[in-house]
Amino acid sequence: MSICFVLIIFLNLPFFYELSRINTLIYFIGSVLILSTILFFYSKGFILSILDKIFMLKNVIYNLIISIILFVIIFYSSINYWSVPQEHKLEICFTSDNQDEIININQIYDFKTKLLYPAKLLGDDYYPIIINHDECKTGYFLALLEKDLLWEGVTVVLEGNFDNSKVDLGFNTIRKQYILSDIESSNQQSTIRVDSGTQYGNLIEMPWAKTWFTIIRWLALAFGSVGLSIILFGFSETLIRNNLAGKME
Repeated sequence: MSICFVLIIFLNLPFFYELSRINTLIYFIGSVLILSTILFFYSKGFILSILDKIFMLKNVIYNLIISIILFVIIFYSSINYWSVPQEHKLEICFTSDNQDEIININQIYDFKTKLLYPAKLLGDDYYPIIINHDECKTGYFLALLEKDLLWEGVTVVLEGNFDNSKVDLGFNTIRKQYILSDIESSNQQSTIRVDSGTQYGNLIEMPWAKTWFTIIRWLALAFGSVGLSIILFGFSETLIRNNLAGKME
């Protein structure tokens, strides 16, 4: 059961898709062991004492209904659970008639989810990322694609003197040039959506897009819902029993 819970939790966290294989195993196995220990002691305190009640017909039906409700809630509230990661190479180049001009990248975030990407993806420790005249910045981004396998790109927030300046933005060698003076700006800050070339990313199919892994996801969701239902049932039954015992005394 702990394996199902860990899968449901980790597959909803963006950082899990970015881990190397060895780190994935370390995080996964370590979390399963910790959660298994917690569930072991929980079962001793809340489940084993009412085990006979769990298999009563009325309680089986009750837990089945709760399991279905939990399944639907988890299914529709999961953000990245069904995602397939895709790697993209982003290039940002800046040119200006004034060779001393610079431009700042204040933020880069996912257009749809608004997730802020760290500056380290473009080689800097923090924002703003400074780009000099006739300089390019390159970084690799991991997009989490949903069922349609389409990514809507990123939003880049730029700041600087936009007169006679241009930026080339795009993914995977497909770039689009923007004349900054033509873009609506406020307080020398402008926002650009970058989606050119997003269809040419490197889809990481193993194991995320494989049929067998999709089956594992479904099974984890199903068994996890049943397990959570039993955990809640055991907790509530134990509280009720303790309250009744207290009143009888």
